[in-house]
Amino acid sequence: MQAQKYQATVGHDHRVLFVAPDLPDGTQLEIIALVLHRPPDKRANWAEKMGAYPRLQALADVNAYVQDLREDRDVGQ
Repeated sequence: MQAQKYQATVGHDHRVLFVAPDLPDGTQLEIIALVLHRPPDKRANWAEKMGAYPRLQALADVNAYVQDLREDRDVGQ
């Protein structure tokens, strides 16, 4: 048994393609995929990622939050 290392990227069609010119036709392979980096899920809910930040459902909530920030700023000056 011999080990060779290749790197490849998963394409938009969810396929992995790598070129192995040093292996002759008919060579049998057993492939093990080690995931080096997984990009973040594009469909993730951004509000969940905000964590400690307040969740503002309406414009009135935003205005109240900003007003509180302004009052805190003004008190510190």
